[in-house]
Amino acid sequence: MAVTTHRTHRSRPAQTARRAGYVVAIVVNLVVLFLIHGWPGWDAVPFLSPETTEVLPYVDASIAVGILANAVYVVRDGPAVKATGDLVTTLVSLVVLLQVWQVFPFDFAGVWAGWEPLTYVLLGVATFGTVIASMVQAVTLARLAASSGNDR
Repeated sequence: MAVTTHRTHRSRPAQTARRAGYVVAIVVNLVVLFLIHGWPGWDAVPFLSPETTEVLPYVDASIAVGILANAVYVVRDGPAVKATGDLVTTLVSLVVLLQVWQVFPFDFAGVWAGWEPLTYVLLGVATFGTVIASMVQAVTLARLAASSGNDR
């Protein structure tokens, strides 16, 4: 009895839909930058401490890298380009998370005492997930490199 295995290939949305999504991501990131540095500004958020200024350059870099990656995807979003961009944005996000953990620019004084430990747990979970995502993207790139090497 022969066993047949079928690999399911996830189909990607149409190129026009993907490009529209990348443009939306760029616009959303630009709006976030405006909200942080324009109106109402990061200092309007009551639980952010003055130490937030120490992490803002990292947050800005992460947003800028996301904008740049999505701009590249609008032009070209092949699997290797997408995996590379996703790896870079994920690694930059990891740096941001580590900086936020180190600085901890939050002030929960006068509110529920559980916010601080809960925030640390959430930062830890986000960091763990980002490490896993980075590994997935690295493996994806390695597989793409290996398969393109076999095509020769």
